[in-house]
Amino acid sequence: MKLLYPQVGLERLCRLFGKSRQAFYDHSWRKSNDQLQEHLIVDMVKSVRLVLPRVGTVKLLLLLESLWIAS
Repeated sequence: MKLLYPQVGLERLCRLFGKSRQAFYDHSWRKSNDQLQEHLIVDMVKSVRLVLPRVGTVKLLLLLESLWIAS
């Protein structure tokens, strides 16, 4: 919305949707954090699949959980 209406302030846009500016920034932060975590998990899956291309999903999940805890 801010890109479409640069002349309108963030405060006004947030009030329009019944949210606070803090909620807007909190959502942005969580979204970027979730995207980073998703990217890391995909990279881990790709690296495990290179070494063990035929590993099943349950075993892959257990491997990723053990890698995630170790790091």
